[in-house]
Amino acid sequence: MRALRLKPAPGQVAVRKVWAHRRRTYIDLFDPAACIAMRAARTASDAQRAALAAGRRQYTHALCRCCDVEVDKSRLSRDGLCPGCVNDQAEEAFAERQDERLAQLRELFTPAAATTVFLDCETTGLGQDPALVDELLEVALVDQAGAALLHSFVKPQHRQDWPEAQAIHGISPADVANAPPFDALAPRLEVALAGVDLVVIYNAPFDLSFMPPSTRALIAPKACCAMQAMATWRAWRAESLGSPRWCTLVDAAAIADHLWEAAPHRALADALALRAVWRFLAGQTEISAGDQGGTNCDELLILQSKSMT
Repeated sequence: MRALRLKPAPGQVAVRKVWAHRRRTYIDLFDPAACIAMRAARTASDAQRAALAAGRRQYTHALCRCCDVEVDKSRLSRDGLCPGCVNDQAEEAFAERQDERLAQLRELFTPAAATTVFLDCETTGLGQDPALVDELLEVALVDQAGAALLHSFVKPQHRQDWPEAQAIHGISPADVANAPPFDALAPRLEVALAGVDLVVIYNAPFDLSFMPPSTRALIAPKACCAMQAMATWRAWRAESLGSPRWCTLVDAAAIADHLWEAAPHRALADALALRAVWRFLAGQTEISAGDQGGTNCDELLILQSKSMT
């Protein structure tokens, strides 16, 4: 009836009642022939239309809590910020993180005159299987000039073979059959570390976990993880808002343009590669914060543990 602009006449009785399931009530039906015309519809004034539009806009738009610019509510962040303010805050937060990362890198190489050595180990496995006792197979320690202070195979005391690890580093049970146990090498390692200020290790927690408590207690206070330093540098240079970019020593050596004199995944070769990576990072810390830019290094898979390096 509303579409016909009709309404019941005074005293008009409904001709029928029907049940409306949605409203859960009865609806009266009237005979249009007995109805009277409704008052002609009035046209809204400009002021009324403006007021209606303003009222509707209150439900669809809001002011940014930062810049007070009115935007569609669907474009506001959870904190009530417009896209422009969100971007500004993200850039400010990113700049702060980049400054923190650069400060962390510079702190590692100050003072530059600190006596530094580079340690690498090869093992029978990743030490993640509680059913197996993984052990050291080879250890190498080189100084800042690249001279080997200690390099030796290590005879494991529990494992008889390690086929998966051997496929990576090539060290067989026969290679270490006549090698000294690590306990016999520990005194030589302690002598080599006397007077050393910094022991650089790629994935330090991994290598230290294979050493006896006494040796670990000696090295840990001086240890610095080059994998963490490389991850911090990659995050800084890549201008990424994500987590640090972890990579293997082989990948880190490629970034540092290191030329391998021997195959990787052997203790001495890896220690020399580690030295090259550390010197590369030391040079990068001399770059001013204003020279930050993208890096040409490839995006690498995030690695949570060292892959037998």
